[in-house]
Order: sequence, then structure tokens, then C-alpha cells
Amino acid sequence: MLLCALGLFAYVAIRSATIDITIDEAYSWKFFSYGPHLYPQKYDVTTANDHWLNSWLVQLTGGVFGPRNWALRLPNVLAFAVYLFFTARFVLSFRARWYTLAAFLLLNVHPYLLDFFSAERGYGLAFGAMSACIFFLFRFSGSLARKDLCFFLLAGCLAVLANFAVISFFMVALGMAVLLTLLSKNADRKKLLLLTVCVSVPFLAIVVPHLFHMQHSGALYYGENSLWEGTAKSVFTSLL
Repeated sequence: MLLCALGLFAYVAIRSATIDITIDEAYSWKFFSYGPHLYPQKYDVTTANDHWLNSWLVQLTGGVFGPRNWALRLPNVLAFAVYLFFTARFVLSFRARWYTLAAFLLLNVHPYLLDFFSAERGYGLAFGAMSACIFFLFRFSGSLARKDLCFFLLAGCLAVLANFAVISFFMVALGMAVLLTLLSKNADRKKLLLLTVCVSVPFLAIVVPHLFHMQHSGALYYGENSLWEGTAKSVFTSLL
């Protein structure tokens, strides 16, 4: 598994340094990562290109190393290391060795998935944070430990900041964490619920208004007119 992970990481790293910058990556760099940028100053259909966490990190790597391909994509390449680590940790919970290897390959050996980690966008960062979020939610379901809950909340918030489409995933995962806490007999149940509320409510109070601003500006519906034509049909066709 280790050799497979190293090979996949090398593939993503080499790809990030050798392929040309796409128009979406160039747009994200020019308007959201080139120079100081924290929060959108205006909203239009292009605001969807501003993946906050990606914009902030690319400002750092691009500012330190310059606008080189590998430097702009470095945050997402490193996010792949995070993704590899947590998917490996998750599948190692399986007892059968062949199940472990098969599950690891299933989660990692997919060309469309790997593409996200070698692009200067928020998708790779979101996948890396989501893998950590799922892992710590899985651990929390068995331990009900405050540490696991904290890491789960942190990873979930970072995933949303990397790609706002992940908010639906985060809300479902958050509901599962609350349900696990309510159904438990843990003596610290009230403290765990309070911690969840104190982290999630202020975070959503920042993110949700931003999403409504994007909706009103047309940024959430930029592209195809339907989910089937724009996403499902194109993905199924590509897979075939």
C-alpha cells in the first residue's frame, strides 16, 4: 500500500508541474489569489471561482515561490498526501488484507479524482479535508471523544471553505455527529453538543450569507441549466 501511495503521489506531483495552466486556474490566480484577497468585494457569476481556502493558500505559495505551475498547485498536491493518509487509515480498519488493498485502490486509483489534486482549484483541498472529516466522524462514532469531535469539526469546516458545494455533505455529517451524541450515554454529552453548536453555528453564520449572495448574483447556476445535463449525463458519458 505504501508503494502504491508513493507512486500515486509522484504521479500527481509530476503532473502538477508539467501540464499547462487551464483557463479556470488562470482566472482564479489573477482575480482571487494574485495579491491580498480575503473575502469577495463584489458578487457576479464569476464569484464561484473563488474557493476561499484555495485562494488563501495559493496567495501564500504563489507569493513565496512565484507564479509557477507547481507553486500554484502545491496546496492541492499536499492535500493529496492528506487524502492518501486518511483513506489509508480508514481502510486499515478492515481485518482482511485483500479488502484493505482493494478499498484503498478503489478510493485512490481514479483518473478524474487524481486530476483534482493537480489543479489550482479548491476541489483537491476539499477532498483531502473530507477524507479527514469522514475518518474522525467514524472514530467519534466509537469513542465519543472530544478530541475526535474537534478534528471532525475542523476538517468539515475546511472542506466547506475549500469548496462551498461540500456544505450539503457537512450538514449531513454534522447531523450524524449530533445524533450519535444524543443517542449516547456519555457523561459529557451536553459538553459535546455545546462544542458542536459553538463551532458550527458561527461558521454557518459566515458561510450561508455568502451562499445567498452567490445565489442572487447567479454564481451558483453558472453553466448548464440542469443537474442531469451538466453533471450526471456528462460524467456517465465520460466513464463509458
